Amino acid sequence: MAENPYQAPAASVTDYQQAAFAEDLLAEPNREAAGEAVTWLREAWEGFKAQPLPWVLFFVAFMVLFLVLLALPIVGGLLQMVLLVFVFAMVAVMAEQQRTQSRIDAAAALSELGRQGGPLFIAGLIAVGATLAIGMLVGVAAAVLIGAAGLGVGSEFAIGAGALVFLLVLALMVPLYMAIWFAPTLIALHGVAPVEAFKRSFAACLHNIVPFLLYGVLVFVLAILATLPAGLGWFLLGPVLLLAQYTSYRAIFFAR
Repeated sequence: MAENPYQAPAASVTDYQQAAFAEDLLAEPNREAAGEAVTWLREAWEGFKAQPLPWVLFFVAFMVLFLVLLALPIVGGLLQMVLLVFVFAMVAVMAEQQRTQSRIDAAAALSELGRQGGPLFIAGLIAVGATLAIGMLVGVAAAVLIGAAGLGVGSEFAIGAGALVFLLVLALMVPLYMAIWFAPTLIALHGVAPVEAFKRSFAACLHNIVPFLLYGVLVFVLAILATLPAGLGWFLLGPVLLLAQYTSYRAIFFAR
């Protein structure tokens, strides 16, 4: 069973960053049982219930920024990737405050985040570069397949070509998100260099591919339920999913 990241601290804490650095990351990430995906979500829910207002406000601010960037042509989608890196990092800092101080100070969290602003921005640029590379590869593959379909191969081929393009996108984007999942947290809380953070994040996700698969299924089901009441459920589920990134980090990178 993974450690509850929101249990009361055993020692006095005056600075959450010192507390984070006082704990050494495991040389090799824990291999979690499949059922621990449920634990990550449950602990994220507990963290949300402890202080719901700042988490809801943060989620709303995140969604507003996300939609604003979505409206920007061409660059909007790429800037969303940079935003995602900073959002994950901010969640980690706020959750670490909550774990060690039992309170959230958004202003202090932003100030602390600024200390790692450069490395986080570099991580965002790396993510953007990887996204562009994937987009170009998929574009070339799609052009080749569409060209072949245009030669009169048949509608069955066109359907198969579309399926192949989808699988290619999936095969390339999943590893990218595995590399991104923990990287901002490792940078923000532990000062890990961006490239090394991506490597450690990918390895941690790969070692725990089974619980992450279950996590994905659970999120899919919860997303449907959250959407049914006019989407209002996302004001609960959204912050919980953000916090689940932190609770999974605590479970995988620290000794039980």
